[in-house]
Amino acid sequence: MNIIVLVWDACRLDAANEHAKFLNELREDNLWFENAVAPSRWSLPSHVSLLSGRYPSEHEAYTPYSTVEKPKLLNTLSNAGYSTHCISANGFVSPAYGFDDFFDDFRYTTSGPGFADAGDAADISSSFDFDTSLAKTVKSLIEIGSGILTQPKPIKTSVNLGIQGLNKHFPEIDLEPYHPIFRSELFRYSPEKNTNSIREIITNAATAADSDPFFILANYMDTHSPYWPAEQFQVNQFGERIGFKKVRNLNNSTMLPFPFAERVQDGYVDEDSLNLTKKLYSASVRSADYHLESIYRSLCENGLDDNTMLIVTSDHGEMLGEYDELGRRRMGHVDSVGDHLLKVPLLIANPTVANDNIEELVNIKSISGLISNYIAEGSWALEEMSSQRVIVESPASNATDIDEYRENLEGMVERTTSRHTVVGYEGNWKAICYSNGDNYVYKSGKELSVRQAPDGLIDECQAHLEALPSNQFNHSDDSNDIDSETKSRLDDLGYLT
Repeated sequence: MNIIVLVWDACRLDAANEHAKFLNELREDNLWFENAVAPSRWSLPSHVSLLSGRYPSEHEAYTPYSTVEKPKLLNTLSNAGYSTHCISANGFVSPAYGFDDFFDDFRYTTSGPGFADAGDAADISSSFDFDTSLAKTVKSLIEIGSGILTQPKPIKTSVNLGIQGLNKHFPEIDLEPYHPIFRSELFRYSPEKNTNSIREIITNAATAADSDPFFILANYMDTHSPYWPAEQFQVNQFGERIGFKKVRNLNNSTMLPFPFAERVQDGYVDEDSLNLTKKLYSASVRSADYHLESIYRSLCENGLDDNTMLIVTSDHGEMLGEYDELGRRRMGHVDSVGDHLLKVPLLIANPTVANDNIEELVNIKSISGLISNYIAEGSWALEEMSSQRVIVESPASNATDIDEYRENLEGMVERTTSRHTVVGYEGNWKAICYSNGDNYVYKSGKELSVRQAPDGLIDECQAHLEALPSNQFNHSDDSNDIDSETKSRLDDLGYLT
């Protein structure tokens, strides 16, 4: 049986319930989990947990500087004869973290400034040595010229290099509003690239005389900031198109976690901008849902719907200016323990699956075990996914680039960079535990004494905290020294600022 796992990045459970029409049609005849929980609150650790079945404390990929080991599931699939594919627009699920080496076929679907069908300027200019001797400079220029000539579209590649040079050496020149080729990677995401790639794999599998079963992991960034869905979804939501400049200004003022927290602290959140941001997010959910329907229709048209297990979930949710239990008003997925951030949609669709709404808790890291069990036993042990208690680990990320916010947001910076957070769910209970010893317990949203928590809940949260390193991190000790281009991209997405 083929397997497709679609990850709607940063999609909230309530938003999927309200705005994903086709997803909700599928859940009527398939398996839907009412209380699915992410293993962590941001992309890298959650994706690795999804593929490995392990907590972040076990796989240790939980800072922007982490090195990722190939998840065992992918070896299991390959050994069983599966062709493995990954289609991603996420900067963490990318070559920067080794994901291109984990799959038979890897496609990174977000491109930097310039022509997407031409050579990558960053790759070609990586060896450029301008600040040393004249001889080295000339040598670098010759290497760049040779690199351009090896590209299928050398003229467009030259334009890409020019744009990169302008952005790097003259950042005050703002060309982004005037043409899409000048826009940063942040605003060049196109879900059509993902969907077209998936449809191609489906069609090839259906038409090949003797094709291997396939496994596809696809990350869709529609519901990750900046929320800028295609024009048809903007018009459907607002009756008009929202201009690039307006969305970029919203991203800088409202969508990024630390600038938003500063505005909350200073008491001047623009509620109109926040409401516009929420509506853009809703339209982005509809965009992801549209592409889900396109993929499902392709399975049906090619006669593979009966022979494909389709899983739709998210790596984490998103705060959209709400307060969490600890009274923190947050945007994005930094420094919050709110359910909007930790609870995610989870659908498993196939005619062999009984339609049901599962109310028990489930951690999406159990998807790995579900697939592995199918490979080994030939059956889907769906009943083993649910659990009486689930844990969310959010280790300190050591994002040193946020030090500029330390003066105004000292507590937020300290929690983000050097304090581990573990959240435990059990029934309608929720425990929040920090590595500095602070513990909180809630039942149905009401705070109670820690002593009133269900037996073992606090102890298990503490055990997960103890499994994480007690020292404050220094990213220079980590082995994945990410390049400046990747670092800039993550900064734009709000992970480092």
